[in-house]
Amino acid sequence: MTNSEANEMTELFNKYSGLDLNEEMTHNEQTKMTAFGFINRTETILKEEIKSRAPTVDLDNLTDNQKTAFQNALIEQMLYVINIGDFTLISGYDNNSNSLTDLRELRKRTYSPIAIKILKNSGLLFSGITNYHYDSDWWRY
Repeated sequence: MTNSEANEMTELFNKYSGLDLNEEMTHNEQTKMTAFGFINRTETILKEEIKSRAPTVDLDNLTDNQKTAFQNALIEQMLYVINIGDFTLISGYDNNSNSLTDLRELRKRTYSPIAIKILKNSGLLFSGITNYHYDSDWWRY
């Protein structure tokens, strides 16, 4: 994501959530990074999740609806991390009880349920055939 795209995403975040992302980054202890870095990291994490769940989705050729859905899911994921925490950085070790939380439990909490729903509804987490342009001989391929 370029700097101008990140600035555009920051404005969309503000319109969507009513929060100033730059302000949130300076006051949030967990996400000690710039807004630009936070947007890029969150975008990369969401794209990697799409690639792992739906490897046939071509992220370079999304429809306009899918692009909008991805932006909305990105904003929802950013809100989730700001408010709940970044579970990708948590090892699961509890100092008080000297025990480990199951990594599957942490993984379940990594992604915003709303972001996942948006991605599913737009077809971005569908692992079947997507973005394939059929012709009259589609069945031969």
